[in-house]
Amino acid sequence: MDAGSEIFQRVKPKCVALVQITFSDDTFNNTTPIELHNALNDLDKTLIDSVNNANRKYGDDFVMSPALADYIMVPLSKILKKETISNTELEHVLSIIYNLLKYSWCKKGILSKELFIQYITLITFFIGGKPGQFVFTKNSDEKYLNGILCIKELLKGCLNNGPDFFENIIMNTKFIPNLGFLVTILLNIANDSNTSNVKTESLETLNTLFHLINDGEILSMFFPGTVSTIAKIIKSKPHSNVIAMSFTTLSSLTNLTFSDFDLNIEMEDQIDSLNALKANITESYNEEDMHIEIDLEKSVDIRIPENINSKEKRRTTKWLSSTIPQFEKALNIILNIDLVKYEKNAVRESMFQFNVKLIRNCFVSCNSLIPLVLHSLASVCYSDSTYTTLTVDSLCYISEIDFLKKIIIQQLDDEIYRMQHVLLSPDSTKIVKLFQAIILNIEILNGCAGIDKNILDDLLAKIQESISFIIKLKTADDAKRKMPVESSFESHTIQNQIMLVTSHYKLNSFEEVQNEYLFSSVFTKETEHLFQNLFEVISKNCAQMGTMDKSFTTIQNGSNMIVESAVHSWIASNIIKYASKASENVVDAFMQMMMMMMMMMMMMMMILMILKIRNLLLHYKTYATYHWKFQSIH
Repeated sequence: MDAGSEIFQRVKPKCVALVQITFSDDTFNNTTPIELHNALNDLDKTLIDSVNNANRKYGDDFVMSPALADYIMVPLSKILKKETISNTELEHVLSIIYNLLKYSWCKKGILSKELFIQYITLITFFIGGKPGQFVFTKNSDEKYLNGILCIKELLKGCLNNGPDFFENIIMNTKFIPNLGFLVTILLNIANDSNTSNVKTESLETLNTLFHLINDGEILSMFFPGTVSTIAKIIKSKPHSNVIAMSFTTLSSLTNLTFSDFDLNIEMEDQIDSLNALKANITESYNEEDMHIEIDLEKSVDIRIPENINSKEKRRTTKWLSSTIPQFEKALNIILNIDLVKYEKNAVRESMFQFNVKLIRNCFVSCNSLIPLVLHSLASVCYSDSTYTTLTVDSLCYISEIDFLKKIIIQQLDDEIYRMQHVLLSPDSTKIVKLFQAIILNIEILNGCAGIDKNILDDLLAKIQESISFIIKLKTADDAKRKMPVESSFESHTIQNQIMLVTSHYKLNSFEEVQNEYLFSSVFTKETEHLFQNLFEVISKNCAQMGTMDKSFTTIQNGSNMIVESAVHSWIASNIIKYASKASENVVDAFMQMMMMMMMMMMMMMMILMILKIRNLLLHYKTYATYHWKFQSIH
């Protein structure tokens, strides 16, 4: 006996029992809900057991004949015509239809366009109601799950019948509203369900649907609603599987909708020289200094060509300019993922893929989003360093690499400018994000033939300036709280400079100094560790280390430069330390020895300086005590 005969023998009594209830109006009307439920449950369970049995015996070769599937469907047709169907009844009906679709109607060569449209419309109606009237029903997750599984099988059936099958269906413009309603239902279930599995299945089905549509013009109609719903889903902080599937689905939609290749988009760089670049700047001021910002969005002209001979296009230059700002607002929510909480690799991987694919495939159309996407990539790389190499390898060979480097350099300039302000912030997440972005930007520039010497100069100078300023600021605050008298010395005398250095440097052996946190009362250990990570990345620019030699010679040793000199020595020693570690296999023993000697000499100078400073402080303390007593007497 073949598989079909075995299944028929088992399900026939259950079908007959259900027919006896449903096909006589009198019997059907007088049947209690319990009786109908039991009959449906018996058929559902028997069919599941039968197909599982056949599947174990025959594997993927098992196909139920369409005639048998039609036979099983007959008693269900009367139920589907009822004015109202309970959730439990519909749950079993959809489960039965799912198995008929999976093992019969959706197999290769069996599914017809008419059958697809019939069942996709039927199932969408039963889980979503009439268009525009969807109301999510609580405690119905099984019903929604079974409906989603039916839709997924229908989409698989389209794939089984080749790429032209679904394309021919969506060519019928009358079907597009049904398609839009299907997208809406899947999004609503993904947003409203309380079950992670239902959310994930709904998003996965939506992702398959987007790939099947494979038409940016059609998908652009669904883009705003999809992005808005995914932002709501992610903001609700769901299970990590839901987060991962949200990014996968959004990535598919974004790449199909904003594909530079598909749009045939044109970009003209209006800035082709340094002088022209300087002529296209905007200036912003704060109380103390001026920051120059390069407006890269104004430096490029982006157009989507319009062919007058083709059909009317939805995706035009005007559409792009109005859609991207809204997308950016949503991305500020979507990309704000706490990767400490969501530590599973699936979340990191899906975020990484979304970010990289957007840059690689939609760089021109989404150029204004690149800084935001780079920040997201930086958080992924910080949470898992293996993604750093993958990011560099993925981005350094794109055709728009020159413009990408301009964006990165501008972003790096902005981050360097903000460093001092961010380091003073009580919000540690801002500090972490700043360093994440700086480190990844330097890594990408390193991978693209190295970082420019001037950028490296500015970065090192700003780090030194920021640390020195904060040491002075925090020590001045400490002094106000601790000193019982007002000092008659000017705020920037050598005594004050000495106090700043000694209050935040620890006098230990060379090895201990190398391993300990030196600025524990200025920064948190996490912040100082971030500095160490940054120095390690900077140290990869060994060819640019001539910059540091110049810095050594230009630093003045006057009374106002003690803090700056000490901070500079700390920065230099760390960079040299990491450079020597990274080059152990290629630098000869003499070079290593010279590097170590330089490090030791710098540390010895620091220690000697601190010893001298302490003696001066002792005299200063004696003077301060005497001065305070003198003031008290008079």
